[in-house]
Amino acid sequence: MTAFKRLALLAGLAGVSVVLTACPVLTAFPGGNPSGSDGGPDGSVSCNPMTEECTCVEDEECGDTRFFLCNRTTNLCQPACRTKADCSAEVRGEYALDYCSGNLGCECDEGSCVAALCSADSDCGANNACRNGACVPAPDAATAQTCQITPDFAIVKSGQPVQFWVSFWSADQAPVVLKSGIEWTAQGMRVTNPQANGATATFTGGSAGAAESAVQVKAGNATCTAKVVTLDATVPAGKLRVTTIDELTGRPVTGGTILLSNASDGSQVAVALMDSSGSTLLDNPGGKVTVSAFHTDYGYLTVANYDTSGSRDLLLALRRNQGDKLGGATGKLTDQPKTPNVHAGIAGMSIPGAVTDLNLTQLLGFTVPTDVKIGTQINEPDVPLPAGVYLGFSQEAPIKDEVAAMGLAGVCTAASGVSDVEAAIKDGTCGTRTEWVLAGDVPLGELPIDAVTNGLDNIDFGKVLSRILPIFKRFTSTVKRDVEFKLVPKTDVDNDDTGEVDPALIKAQLTKQDLPFEGLKLGFAFAAKVPSLPKFHDKYADGVIILGGADVPGRGVVPLGLAAGVNTQLPVDDKTDSQADLPSPGMVLVRMAPTHSGIEGAQYKLVAVAASLQSVNDASAGLALSAVFHNVKDNKLVFDPKGEDPVEIDHPFLGFPENAKYNFTSDPQPGLAPRTFKFSSPPSISGATVIRIQFTDADDHRWQVITDVASANAGVVIPPPPGTFADRSFRTGSTTGERSSLLVQALKLENAGTAVSFKDFVELNGTNMDRIGQYLVAFSVIDYGRPQISWITPAHDNDTVPPGGTVKLSVKNFKVGSTMTDDGVVKVSFANGPSACIDVTISNDPSMGKGELSATLPAGCEGAGIEMTATLYNGQGQPIAPAVSATRTVNIQP
Repeated sequence: MTAFKRLALLAGLAGVSVVLTACPVLTAFPGGNPSGSDGGPDGSVSCNPMTEECTCVEDEECGDTRFFLCNRTTNLCQPACRTKADCSAEVRGEYALDYCSGNLGCECDEGSCVAALCSADSDCGANNACRNGACVPAPDAATAQTCQITPDFAIVKSGQPVQFWVSFWSADQAPVVLKSGIEWTAQGMRVTNPQANGATATFTGGSAGAAESAVQVKAGNATCTAKVVTLDATVPAGKLRVTTIDELTGRPVTGGTILLSNASDGSQVAVALMDSSGSTLLDNPGGKVTVSAFHTDYGYLTVANYDTSGSRDLLLALRRNQGDKLGGATGKLTDQPKTPNVHAGIAGMSIPGAVTDLNLTQLLGFTVPTDVKIGTQINEPDVPLPAGVYLGFSQEAPIKDEVAAMGLAGVCTAASGVSDVEAAIKDGTCGTRTEWVLAGDVPLGELPIDAVTNGLDNIDFGKVLSRILPIFKRFTSTVKRDVEFKLVPKTDVDNDDTGEVDPALIKAQLTKQDLPFEGLKLGFAFAAKVPSLPKFHDKYADGVIILGGADVPGRGVVPLGLAAGVNTQLPVDDKTDSQADLPSPGMVLVRMAPTHSGIEGAQYKLVAVAASLQSVNDASAGLALSAVFHNVKDNKLVFDPKGEDPVEIDHPFLGFPENAKYNFTSDPQPGLAPRTFKFSSPPSISGATVIRIQFTDADDHRWQVITDVASANAGVVIPPPPGTFADRSFRTGSTTGERSSLLVQALKLENAGTAVSFKDFVELNGTNMDRIGQYLVAFSVIDYGRPQISWITPAHDNDTVPPGGTVKLSVKNFKVGSTMTDDGVVKVSFANGPSACIDVTISNDPSMGKGELSATLPAGCEGAGIEMTATLYNGQGQPIAPAVSATRTVNIQP
């Protein structure tokens, strides 16, 4: 499944989960009144919905239709409304609802009176606090028994700011969110001048020196500290300082190599082992240089074309190879609803750092072969459901009641089960994240089953996105703020035969954590005004997915809701289509829960992702996404389902980083010097300040190259790795093999409304790259993949093909054609055959971009054991480099 299909699965889980099983649509009560109690001819009813559970088919059977309606899903009478006032005791009189009389009253949510929720302490008054969506007395500081500072280890530069946050627990290890009573102090001289604001404080780097406890927090009976290393404010003359840290723990990264290379040609200037302190000094050659950090356990990181006239003080935040070690939690979703509906959910772990580094496989987990049986009509064995998916039906035993949520390495305590906590943190064998669940009780008839009747590879995404919105009102949010876990090498849990993760082996290693199916409702409905959609290949994006969540310090982004909008209405323009009850195009209705279960106070965020679906029908087009990030005003949610005062996302979408080219070889190629990345023509990415170029090899190990936009337009040389380090721009690390996949991102970074430049981003200062999640306001990405070619028919070696017959090929990430905008052609050559087996050139794609090609075998080309090799050629008539080909040995015989 492609990355976008996985993203659509996250947004439309209920629909896709059920469609995976090809469920039929149930029919409910085809005729008559299931209750057997008809309203009398005078409109009277024999059941009082205020005191009884009244079954119904028509609204009139529920009494006064101003205040009660028939729920067609449950066939039960329920309190009804048309406006918020209809839920008040003043209007309802004898039909007043007890649950609307306390706390914040009720909202009228799609015709139903539902208890209103709070989303921030400011909703509740001076002496109260908003906890789990309700106003309650503010917790006393005395309830805090233990605490943890984030980050618990920091490297800071003297005179520069550094921000910390704190989390608390009660005596029974339940999360405690304090409104007051938190005391921040500086210990020693590593930091000074604390500027506190409740659960967060900013300090200033003080006297230089090695790590020591420097930040202290006290509240109630809880006391905790964080260690700080402070570096000199200035770098020695003639030197370049490179500090390498683990992005998610703040610890120094050692044991690797720093390479200093010439920015113009990639030649090696200096090589040094990473210093044990994490800060390595190199001689500064002056001018522009390229600095790279290589470590086998981490993604490689290169800062290209850095101007040494700056501070000469770089901070490189490295992220561990995300797939090398696996860990997380597994358990059941308990107490599923006793209804005849589909029970669908998805679980995951919070997303730390930047979503630009998101590994979707890790987000949704490994796949679990599941026998899906629904009633007597569906019985599908071994359906590959993602580990994070929950699926049940009716009141039968759940189809898949266990979920697994995979998390990234980070910090932990002894509760994770490790014996040496600091060693485990440094080795990447433990972590702590927030587990989340979005689950819903959904009538089968509401699911977009017809959108995937042709299978997952032919999903009608327009239908999926346009019809999942009403489903979100049925979902709830469950959160477990602190889930600690161990990580084990992937090789320990791989299936020996397939090399894939073995569900039984990995589950045995995961933390056991059951969670309830039903949580806090997605009680806030509001309109988000989406910016004008960007164009990819001159076509507007096909739709928008909005993730509503909270950025929890030390844990990452926790999803709390979802939304979707499509762009299909003709003529297609730069606005999402109009949605019911919203006043204009370009507005998307968002359903979201408030922060709860210990994450209260975290910053609410909306992430709007504009997606192009061209890659679905065009095999040469890469996956293209553009996203904007919005911090919700005043950090509180509103209930505004009519969009009367929409939340306006205040940053535009970036254009896409199109026209990217890279010469993987050490020889010049047309228009490109050796090992050079370049935009062949400048893309429309106004506002972007940083370009990230990423290679991913066969082991899912990454090499990221960071540079500025001007350098990417002019050309950036990527140096070869030093010594024995594998070249991750190639799939197997060898420069004689296939190329790795290529992905290009454009980033827009801001700090308090001021642009963060490439220089600001890579230097050690107050905008360090380990805090990229704080400064990222927009990004766009194209996954260029890698050119591939394969045989469709003949499907196997030694197959027989008739003389003059047709052979078929599949080409991906390569545009076949002979025009200037095409990548090149396919040539089929023959070996071990007669001279009549002349080369065949395929110079057009008759499948309208799907990459399904065909060729007719040359007349007279016959024989046994003939080798056919299909090779991709560039527009200059040469095989693309590195070469991409596929060979099939066949018998061409009658």
